[in-house]
Amino acid sequence: MEKLCLLLHCTPNDLYVWKTADKESKNPNQPMHNLIPIIKKPFISSKLQLLPMEKLREIKKAIEEVMKSA
Repeated sequence: MEKLCLLLHCTPNDLYVWKTADKESKNPNQPMHNLIPIIKKPFISSKLQLLPMEKLREIKKAIEEVMKSA
């Protein structure tokens, strides 16, 4: 496990997900509780989906300008 985590530059918690069979048995004091994934929608993509096409073009142009100066 150590070699794999060193190779992948991660922790064992990054490699495992715990899903309880019984929703009622989720004890927050159980150490395995830390292995339950928190699924969040990425902030940027959720915001970009709400913008009109013209605003998206402006953002694309701004990103291209920033990349030129990087």
